[in-house]
Amino acid sequence: MNKILLFLCIIFTGLSFFASAQNTNYVINAKGEKVACDFKSSIFGGSLKYRTDSTGKFEEVDPFNVKAYHRKNDAYVHSSVATDYGQIFLERIETGKINLYQYQAGSGQYGKEIKWYIEKNGEDGAALIKANSLIKDEKAKKDLFKALIADNSSASRLYNPYDFSFETIQRIVHIYNIASAVH
Repeated sequence: MNKILLFLCIIFTGLSFFASAQNTNYVINAKGEKVACDFKSSIFGGSLKYRTDSTGKFEEVDPFNVKAYHRKNDAYVHSSVATDYGQIFLERIETGKINLYQYQAGSGQYGKEIKWYIEKNGEDGAALIKANSLIKDEKAKKDLFKALIADNSSASRLYNPYDFSFETIQRIVHIYNIASAVH
């Protein structure tokens, strides 16, 4: 009975730590240190700013000086990633040997534009893999994705060039990362 109680205490402690870690504001600085902070942004646009206890003043969240940040109400961590548009922050929605990111912009008459980027092993930055708008070179994007997952039989068996939806891409990347972590 005592062993069961001890086991349950360990599980609940771990879960509460995970939950509290996800519900906090933090930045990961250029040194790789995770630092608690406060954020502020203007309702009129402009850049996001953060303040740590050590500095006491608000500084811009710059993708060259901040590796990642998380705001307590955000679903995802925002990571600084090299893209064809330069170094920008993207929402990291899958993490592992292959990272999957998304970028959301605008809203209005035609809805939000969403672009998804993919990066393997942090090499060469992230490449645009899918968008909710018409993009050129769909065949090139499919070929890139197929090449990225080719070294993982569990993921490559699931690839179907006729089902290249974002949901399918995310599911395959998730399976790829799980299979890669096991081996």
